[in-house]
Amino acid sequence: MSYNLETSSVVDYLSLRGLIRPSDVATVESLGGGISNTLIKVTTSDDCMVVKQSLPRLHVAGDWFADQGRIFRERACIETLGAILPFGTLPTVRFQDADNFVFVMSCAPAGGANWKEQLLVGQVDTDVAEAVGAVLRLVHSATAGTPAIRDQFIHDTPFVQLRIDPYHWTAARAHPDLAEIIHGEARRMLDVKTELVHGDYSPKNIMVTGKDIFLLDFEVVHYGNPVFDLAFLLNHLLLKAIYNAPIRKDYFQCGQLFLGWVHFRYPSRSHWASHH
Repeated sequence: MSYNLETSSVVDYLSLRGLIRPSDVATVESLGGGISNTLIKVTTSDDCMVVKQSLPRLHVAGDWFADQGRIFRERACIETLGAILPFGTLPTVRFQDADNFVFVMSCAPAGGANWKEQLLVGQVDTDVAEAVGAVLRLVHSATAGTPAIRDQFIHDTPFVQLRIDPYHWTAARAHPDLAEIIHGEARRMLDVKTELVHGDYSPKNIMVTGKDIFLLDFEVVHYGNPVFDLAFLLNHLLLKAIYNAPIRKDYFQCGQLFLGWVHFRYPSRSHWASHH
């Protein structure tokens, strides 16, 4: 990798690749908040794009490394889901730089709001929760038992590095008395390979425009256990219910409607039963 994505150089980077003309650039904005990628938003007089580069070492205090090639998995996921989800639900990939682990994509719709921010301030829209469930149902059902998609996304290294390791194995190291149980549950989840799993299906990765949603961040996508997406999203709704306890019933209702739309099919029910 010879290029490190920065706000000071991104205009030249895009210009040299014929994606923009420097004279057309209106704003360059660093999109903070992430620890595993650098993201920069560039707007021109008639366009908007986000440039994303995966990091080999995450922005945390300790030494936490992850495979930069996950950015190619993300691009492949966007293209795969583009043939499944309604138009306008996903960004469009404009350019990929394999040597520098960079790709360029379209921006979220203008005027959209981050669902996490809405939920934190108590703006709880049940229609949005239903849309989030309906989209996830489509992702899971359309990819279940699909050999081509399974083969493309079967390797789950980024998911293990960025989810299982920090959430399960780190907890096991911190609580040795529970380590056997935690490791067992992690292995049981990783054994299930039935459909495409977003892996970070969180309110922070969902933009809301009216009643429409726009999905982001597919770097840990893999062919695996869809239960993870349900649990991950519900966990965030429950945390918001704790944070805004006086209106916790609104978050509970969102969770119920989300699950109602997913109509989760538990395709691996026999697998789970065999482990009890």
